[in-house]
Amino acid sequence: MSKNNHQNGGGKRPKPRQYELFDRICGRHPLRSAVPGEYIDYAVKTRHGGEVFYFNFSLTEEMGLLPAGHRRHLNKKLSDKLLQIFSIEVINEYDIEQGVEVPIEEIRKEKYMAIRYLQLQHPGRSGQTSGDGRSIWNGCFTAKGITWDISSCGTGVTALSSATAHEGRHSRSGDKNASYGSGRGDLLDGVGRR
Repeated sequence: MSKNNHQNGGGKRPKPRQYELFDRICGRHPLRSAVPGEYIDYAVKTRHGGEVFYFNFSLTEEMGLLPAGHRRHLNKKLSDKLLQIFSIEVINEYDIEQGVEVPIEEIRKEKYMAIRYLQLQHPGRSGQTSGDGRSIWNGCFTAKGITWDISSCGTGVTALSSATAHEGRHSRSGDKNASYGSGRGDLLDGVGRR
């Protein structure tokens, strides 16, 4: 037996970490270099106390994030991984202005983008100050020759919120006193019946 085979368990390949493909969803996206100026970068922090309400196993298999035939059961490891990846909140302009302290271990390594686009409820018509007012792009995932854009709604209020333009100030995430200014998403925003 060679030294290398002995060290890695007799030639067996190490078992991959379960759900490790989700770790690729970390804020990186090619739009960042393809269209500079189309977004505002935000540092994000972990948002605690979340829970997984619904998970689309079929879509996740189609994307290649889960192997085909994965059990249609939300186990603790998968739920924890989803919260680790998606339970985040932007550190916005209000937080910076107010000097809100965030433990360094809570801040993610990568920045996340809020994309500029024209909104009808926004007073401006240039699209430079409107867009993802409560959303960020988690990044993208490429597998099976397809690239999927991934975003999250309700991750905190950004400077592209129409509330920022209407009120002329930055808002604290969760503040319900400003229309379109809380940065949150209600359950019905993501889950509805036809």
